[in-house]
Amino acid sequence: MVSRMAPAPRPTLDAFQDSPYAAELQRGVSNRYASPKLEAEYLQARLADARSLVRIACLLSVLVTALRVAEQAIGGWWNPTMRIHLGLVFVISVVLAALAWSRFYERLYLPVAQVGVPARNVIATIPIASAAAHGHVELLMFLPLMVLGPFFFAGLSFRSALISVLMTAVSYIGAIIAFGLETPLALRTSVFLTVAVAACAMAAWQLDKHARTSFLESRLLAELAQLDPLTGMKNRRVFDACGSRRSTTGARSPCC
Repeated sequence: MVSRMAPAPRPTLDAFQDSPYAAELQRGVSNRYASPKLEAEYLQARLADARSLVRIACLLSVLVTALRVAEQAIGGWWNPTMRIHLGLVFVISVVLAALAWSRFYERLYLPVAQVGVPARNVIATIPIASAAAHGHVELLMFLPLMVLGPFFFAGLSFRSALISVLMTAVSYIGAIIAFGLETPLALRTSVFLTVAVAACAMAAWQLDKHARTSFLESRLLAELAQLDPLTGMKNRRVFDACGSRRSTTGARSPCC
């Protein structure tokens, strides 16, 4: 009779008392980690993964704004206020694009984008509302992009994106009231914008929650791969890697 060994018990989160990733998983993943250090680590990892998408989005923003400036200059519908608004939108877009393509991306892009993206969107709603009030309703098609962009293409955290989009919606509603957009069109676009904000916010919240859970689980698996299953101490692979880094850099690694 062949005896079968009982399967080894699967580790639970309680087995990782010193792991910040296990602690966050036990707490329940929300759209912000309790540990500021872990939150910064997640945002940096997320920003690095989204770099290609951010680059494309920033370049498209520069291109669209430049085309709009050229259209206004050629068409003759040009006034000092419009020039200032479009100029500011263009400058902010260029700065964000430059950072997205620079070696300072991971260090500087996010702090600048957290201010630049909502500022650009709020400023952009003014010429859009003004153009719509003068019969150029086709420019209202940019409103969905101004909602989708901060949530999915700008590399912002969920909270920063939500604040940016809410500021955009409030600014647009205030602008159409100020420029006297026709009531039926104003109501339709306001309702559409509100629904778009709510739908995108729910989708972005779910995606952010899933991404945060995957981040914690992947980091926890990396920690598990470094431990000996019997002793719970770091295994030989870790010490070999530490020794290799020490021989290369000459500095003592904290894991050795």
